[in-house]
This record gives sequence, structure tokens and C-alpha cells, in this order.
Amino acid sequence: MKRLLFVLLFACAQAHAQSKPVTEFPSGATSLSAEALKATFTGASYAFTGANGMVITLQFRDSDAVIGSPRGSDTGPWTIEGSAICFKLTKFPSGCNQVRLVGNDLYWERSSNGEVVKLDKN
Repeated sequence: MKRLLFVLLFACAQAHAQSKPVTEFPSGATSLSAEALKATFTGASYAFTGANGMVITLQFRDSDAVIGSPRGSDTGPWTIEGSAICFKLTKFPSGCNQVRLVGNDLYWERSSNGEVVKLDKN
């Protein structure tokens, strides 16, 4: 029984160590222009999974966005400031999220915690 408990605790510690948030963009990441950001995100939907395992969805309409998570959803206007997409939300924290491109992959720096995640197109 003690051995089983040790194995379970070790597995949990390993899983926790693997879920440490990445806080830097991958090597070779480049910024997108405001025009490229607008063209890439308008009318598009993306999702990402944070280091905590939570899946967040992002749906960009012409001038507002819908952010969804297991904890609920929020809607608010989105704008572009430099190479960042900014939200003004009512339930979730507002802020600006840096976006970078590596090959065809988009990466998003979460304004809430600095975590860098890969966006998956829905």
C-alpha cells in the first residue's frame, strides 16, 4: 500500500512539473502587422489549452469577441495595438495579448499570466 501511494504521489508530481507554463515565444517567432492580425483573426475561431489543462475558446467577430472557458464565457470588443490583440471584457480580466507567428503556427501570450500557448484554429 505504501508503495502504491508513493507511485501515485510521484506520478502527480511529474504531471505537475510537466504543466509548468511556458512564458517565452518559440525560437524564430515573428510579430504580425496590424493588418495581418486583423485579416487573420476577424471571423476566425481558435482554442488553446493552458498549462492547467483548461481549454479556452476565442471567437472573433467584426468588432467583438466571445471568450469561453469551463468557468463561463464573456463578450467584449477587441482591438489591435501594435502586435497585440486587446479585449475589454466585463467578467474576465481585460488586457492585451501579444501574438507571434512561427511557420504557420500562431502563438498567444496570455495577458492574465504571461503563459505562451499555441492557438488551434476551430
